[in-house]
Amino acid sequence: MKKTTKYIYAVIFLLLLTVLLIPVNAHAYEFSQTTIKIPLEATLDVNVILYGLTPGDFGLSSIDDLKRTLENSLSQKYTAYAGAYLEEPKPIVIYDLNINVVSASDSMVRDIADAYVNFFSTHYTELPDALQDNIDTYLRFVKNFYGDSILEDMWAYFTRIDYVLQELDYLTSVNMPEISNQYNIYIMCGLLYVPDNLAVTYYVSSTSPDTGETVGIVGLHMYGGLWTGRSVVIDMCSIPNPYGNFAPGERNMDKYIPIQYLDKDTRRSSLIMYVEDVVDTLFVKSLLYVPSYNINTLFDVAVIDVTSKGVGADVVEKFLSIETVESAFKRLAPYNFYTFRYFYYTLDEAPELANAIISTGDYLLVNSQKALTIAREVGIFEETEGVQYVPIMIFIADYDVYVDSEGVIGRAVPREDDYSKPGGVIVGVSFDNLLQKGLSWVVIHEAGHALGLMHPHNDIDEQTGEITTNWIFSWVDTLMAYSDNLLMMESRSFFQGRYPMKTYFSSFDLDSLDRAIVASLLEEYASIRSD
Repeated sequence: MKKTTKYIYAVIFLLLLTVLLIPVNAHAYEFSQTTIKIPLEATLDVNVILYGLTPGDFGLSSIDDLKRTLENSLSQKYTAYAGAYLEEPKPIVIYDLNINVVSASDSMVRDIADAYVNFFSTHYTELPDALQDNIDTYLRFVKNFYGDSILEDMWAYFTRIDYVLQELDYLTSVNMPEISNQYNIYIMCGLLYVPDNLAVTYYVSSTSPDTGETVGIVGLHMYGGLWTGRSVVIDMCSIPNPYGNFAPGERNMDKYIPIQYLDKDTRRSSLIMYVEDVVDTLFVKSLLYVPSYNINTLFDVAVIDVTSKGVGADVVEKFLSIETVESAFKRLAPYNFYTFRYFYYTLDEAPELANAIISTGDYLLVNSQKALTIAREVGIFEETEGVQYVPIMIFIADYDVYVDSEGVIGRAVPREDDYSKPGGVIVGVSFDNLLQKGLSWVVIHEAGHALGLMHPHNDIDEQTGEITTNWIFSWVDTLMAYSDNLLMMESRSFFQGRYPMKTYFSSFDLDSLDRAIVASLLEEYASIRSD
């Protein structure tokens, strides 16, 4: 196929893709023969939907007052970048924010309140045994941070927050169809929906695709990114758990005090903070790399067994489903092609790799660059022409394995000759983690980095160009999160038939890839037309 013909087809594709990209004004793009400017400029429609709360709860007299307050307090422009490792990340789209505030109808509030009590909540003693340690950790934090008496203000039934978000998206599609495909932030106060006005505690729970083990998080107060919509739910009256992810505890928990303990001015400031952070960190997501369209990517997954007794290739294969991994990426980005190959090595078979590993006694530390270099030198990885080649190394040990520094369980490394492209991925997994969760989740996560996807808690600071971290945003429906949760969307039978269950990535992941692909295609198409 001629190159020009290829890009004519590509432009037809991207015109169709823009309906999925993000709800922007279509006329913001210029498809003329003269110029197509990158970064693109577009309008980002964001709706703040109050569920049971009123402007008066934030010290304001009306919806219009609240809208004006947000307009005057939030940033006016937000930029999505690609190429976080570049000296100057590439701006892809610059958005003008169009903020809107609406109140859910009384019937919508009644529907969600009924669902809380009758469908979405379970007494905490009846939750799966696998969640009991999480529950204990959460309750210890609550008592230490707020005092023992706070437990009297908490409802004993814990609520599935992903079910709540799916129901909210459904109610929006039925009652407010004009905004259902836009970015929506549901602001609620769960204690308004349950008996005795007690604060609601949320959880999510699912199973590993490889082991069937139950995993989950307890103490979320927000969630987002389901394929049911481009949306986030925040319960401003719930107590968030700083230990609900792999972070060693959020340091700024004072920022997230439930609003029933705040005066109205502070509540208003808290609302502004939430909306600003959600738009910047989740809705306008940046990428680690600059993605490409219509390419073949070959992932070589090499498991390096450094356990004392040896796990065995046949055992590892039981905990890694290449079919699951390939399916996840074909659903995420069907315009590209992905092949995964699996290899198994013991340290005896590749003794040179010992030079990339340091034992501290408590954990192993892998030098990522050294490990990749040695793997290429000894023939574990061989660059393949005609494809985008991404090697992934997974070190399995008797105890914790970190990459480059303590606490880091994986690292995506850019190419040494081109920081806009992936060079490889190094991951550390303990044997206990392998038995509990398997390997498919970590391969999906790290291959997602190779496509350019960031963690939901990371973003690019528009002033410094550096990668920022806000751990509270680990609570997003994606395997890119650093959360102790594996998302088996196919197993969510409660909403089966109502929504398509598509992949292991969030709607925000999809948007971040699609907008960058569209921008690069437009840029290349403009170059061809100018020639």
